[in-house]
Parts: sequence; C-alpha cells; structure tokens
Amino acid sequence: MDISLDEAIHMHARALKGRAGGNSPMLARLRAGDLRDKGDLEGFRVWTRVGEQAELLLAAQSRAEREALEKDRG
Repeated sequence: MDISLDEAIHMHARALKGRAGGNSPMLARLRAGDLRDKGDLEGFRVWTRVGEQAELLLAAQSRAEREALEKDRG
C-alpha cells in the first residue's frame, strides 16, 4: 500500500493529536526544531507540516464541539 506524503502527514497529525491533544502542535514544532538542529531540513519541513495539520484538526474539533453545544441549547 503506497501512501502520499500528504496522507502520511495527516496520519501522523491525527495520531499525535490523539496522544497529546492540545499539545500536539507544540510537540510537532519541537520535533521539527530538533531535526533542523541536526541538519535534517526535510524532516524539519515535514514535522512543521504535521504541526500545522494538528492545529487544523484541533480547530475543526473545537468548531464541531461548539456547534454541538449550540444545537443542544437550541
């Protein structure tokens, strides 16, 4: 089974969000920084994108939770 880089980034972001919740973007940025410091610029770029994707996932979750609360009150 072949997966694209975008799919792999999304999968890593989902897994990180499941494990670290709201801390997932920060943890991804820390990982990216560690890789940059070691000279791994491709790893830095990938983990930066993982962090960005984790932020999007958290925002979508928050939006869905707000909508569910509004619906319950409505």
